[in-house]
Amino acid sequence: MSVVDNFKSDIVNELSRSQGFSFLNLIFIDLDAFVYHNDALGHDVGDKTLAKISKALQELSNIYNADIRRVGGDEFLGYSLSKNQYEHIELAEKTQNSIHDLKVPYVSDGYTDGDFEFSEFVSCSVVAISIALQNEELNFGKKVDLIENLMGEIETIMHYEKMKGKGKITTQQF
Repeated sequence: MSVVDNFKSDIVNELSRSQGFSFLNLIFIDLDAFVYHNDALGHDVGDKTLAKISKALQELSNIYNADIRRVGGDEFLGYSLSKNQYEHIELAEKTQNSIHDLKVPYVSDGYTDGDFEFSEFVSCSVVAISIALQNEELNFGKKVDLIENLMGEIETIMHYEKMKGKGKITTQQF
């Protein structure tokens, strides 16, 4: 089972325990042009950068009772259940600020070997969506379908937003 499949499965299981919560929030974090940083500074430095970012995201997870995981290269997925219909917006903003506040130097496309100019810091694009949970009990199949649809939606939104540039925050409520 892949990391993403485990993630989806955990959300479905969490929905079974969603009594008292009104919203399911999903967050997709994609580090902007991280490949250049990794290629220029080396994979050891890239791995250390990802560890720093993971630690910052874990701290946010603790604050928001969320589950945020690295799901590939420079991508992270997270979810939380909440009573607040705007929590996904706050989590998206805090995520972007937390990564920026690490002040990890960013090496851009077009660097020359050994001659790096760190004019920026590693940034990320964030898509956060929230869906109101219905009072009706969803059966397992409907929960799986819901998560599959939401995951497809969040990936599509991220792809579209990344074409517009880096450092974007996009939020939607369903």
